[in-house]
Amino acid sequence: RLKKLLLDDSRALVYLANEHHAETYRDRLPEESPNDYNDRLIRAASSFYTQQLGEEGGRVVMVSYDKDNLRKAKAEGIEAMTLAALVCSTHPELSDLLAVPSAAADAYTGTKGGRGGGKEEILPAHLSPAELNKGIKSGRLLQGTLRVERHCWHDAYVSVRGLGDGEGGGDGRVSVLVRGMQNVNRALDGDVVAVEILPKQHWLTGQEELTFQEEKEAAEAAQEGKVQGEGEGGENDTPSNYESLIPSPVVQPPASSSSSSSTVKPTGRVVGVIKRNWRVYCGSLQASADKVGGGGGGSTVSALFVPVDRRLPKVRLQTRQREALQDKRILVAVD
Repeated sequence: RLKKLLLDDSRALVYLANEHHAETYRDRLPEESPNDYNDRLIRAASSFYTQQLGEEGGRVVMVSYDKDNLRKAKAEGIEAMTLAALVCSTHPELSDLLAVPSAAADAYTGTKGGRGGGKEEILPAHLSPAELNKGIKSGRLLQGTLRVERHCWHDAYVSVRGLGDGEGGGDGRVSVLVRGMQNVNRALDGDVVAVEILPKQHWLTGQEELTFQEEKEAAEAAQEGKVQGEGEGGENDTPSNYESLIPSPVVQPPASSSSSSSTVKPTGRVVGVIKRNWRVYCGSLQASADKVGGGGGGSTVSALFVPVDRRLPKVRLQTRQREALQDKRILVAVD
């Protein structure tokens, strides 16, 4: 990858083997940690470039997120700053492309900071690639593509092979139901995931599946009626056609031993994502999701992006263009 970047004529990149250059090499000090030694080599390379270019040759900026390294660089007369500070000072229009602050990153990864500096888990942590590989080889975990139901991002299923019990047999494909935010566990539609099968007491029968679908359809109909009935009274008004929007219960014939009510459907939970299917999503910002961020003197705000596709969850993002993006269709890339 580095060779391709260096050979790309559209990029202005220079490679310096600083550890093999007489003017930038430094001996490691006694009891100096590898990280501190590497930081000192970077500062030496920055000084070398500054001396070579001179005052009229150009501006040399050392980029680092290490506070101690930044402090030592400034003490040595080296211009140094974080990548976020560099982008905001030179190209503020690109600030939205920076990585999110640590607080927002914690929200995505399913953790939040505690008083003691620790992190409280909101969602279960994904297993490491080595653990996923070992679990799949042993048969404890099953691999498949997550498919999300059309109108609910936390109602999904994974078609897998190798499940001995349930419909489909051990050699056929079996649909494993994955329901709830905790079980979907940050996976998106189309992701190749590793699934852990839940105990049989958590599996669903055909009748339970039918009841769940009826309740979901009733809730969707009620929500649709709520939106259609909104007026001057606000969003809490009950629409006049509310009752007609709830489907009437369907009378089912007595179940026989071979009916779907006796069919048990396995359920599971996502324990890791093997391959992401992230892409660009279309949607808009939710007006009520504003929350002033901690940086930039309040210029950065946090907002909820609501995708058009209901199979996707809302996405928390940071932006400096909240007002400009309001009431517009925008494209968001999840990475």
